[in-house]
Amino acid sequence: MNIVKVRYVDPPAFVDVGSIVASYTLAQNASVGGTITPQGSSSAMLGGSVGLSSTPTITYTPLTGNAYINGLMTPLSAELLFRAIQNGMPADLILFATFMSINGLRNQSVSLQGITPADPDFHRVRALMRDIQVSGAVRLYVKETPGKGTTQIIGLRTKNIPPEVQTDIAEFRRLLHLNQEATEFELKPRSVSFTARAVLAGAGSGRSKMFSTKMPKLGLLQ
Repeated sequence: MNIVKVRYVDPPAFVDVGSIVASYTLAQNASVGGTITPQGSSSAMLGGSVGLSSTPTITYTPLTGNAYINGLMTPLSAELLFRAIQNGMPADLILFATFMSINGLRNQSVSLQGITPADPDFHRVRALMRDIQVSGAVRLYVKETPGKGTTQIIGLRTKNIPPEVQTDIAEFRRLLHLNQEATEFELKPRSVSFTARAVLAGAGSGRSKMFSTKMPKLGLLQ
């Protein structure tokens, strides 16, 4: 439904779980029976049953007000996007659908004035990221540093991988202006290297106004 609504520039609709009510039903049954015949033989029966059933009721309520607006206009976080890549979502699709720029390389944008093509190197970075992802040479993890807390780390594996993957990693670093010798990169806050789209902008494929924010940068770990 939301795909059709966005196609005609209508605001999408979202629902949230308002309440969950569980009702239980306990049923008990007992029976006693017997048979006596003239020949003097007899029989008796004793039976019983107990049943318990649960019937949950889930109430969905439409999102409205600030919760609705914030959900549409808040850009996705870098940690969330890279976790999606780590969990198997195609990296080239994630970068194209959710990133407006990465280390100065601009993605395609669409507005009422028309389409602004992406930088050629942006598409090349997308393709390289997908190839590296398929090879298993990239991962996102949390590293704990004494006195500094936890840090989101992007690691590039350079050992025991095919030569063509090593070549892709070298080109990937070059296009993003990263240190060619480093294997770990930190997502540092308060920088401008990553700019992501909000849900409304991504779903509307540029038909609606795009919202962006400053996002973490890939910084070399010392």
